[in-house]
Amino acid sequence: MSVYDSWKSQSLCNDLPNYQNVGKAKHRRNPIIDHWADTHITMVKVELYKEDVQVVWMTFNAQNTDNLNWFSKKNFYQSSFTDLSPCSKTNYFSAIGQTINARRFFINKNYGGCANDNGWFCIKERKDTCKWSQFNKYPVFMYTKNERNWTKDAVTADTLVISIAVGF
Repeated sequence: MSVYDSWKSQSLCNDLPNYQNVGKAKHRRNPIIDHWADTHITMVKVELYKEDVQVVWMTFNAQNTDNLNWFSKKNFYQSSFTDLSPCSKTNYFSAIGQTINARRFFINKNYGGCANDNGWFCIKERKDTCKWSQFNKYPVFMYTKNERNWTKDAVTADTLVISIAVGF
């Protein structure tokens, strides 16, 4: 099941009252996402975990956004990626990502032929032409550790958590 489609539609997954109830290999989602405009969401935090240890985090300013456009360079605030900022050069920085290759919630620096593709964060939803994105099971939560090269530096996480902060 597509993480992106699950994020967009409550009908594709189960309610999530809190993080402790997650469980592996399941899409969980709080229905508050469907009422984004009425909820006064101020910040969003994206986290990746590997064996229950946080390996990546990013925060976004969510004021005056919807449930998809908050994930953008314009709204990016802080992260564990020390070389990623609102001024960083990117060719993709969006939830929809690169649709032809099913690279969602995609933050990419540049393409240079598969072996020379560079970026920070990607949810892979199916196989594509590049070896760096070929796995046996999808979705795959990917990030790069240091050099930002998808072929040489990409690793995977097992859990994605997207949290919101509400203000009035």
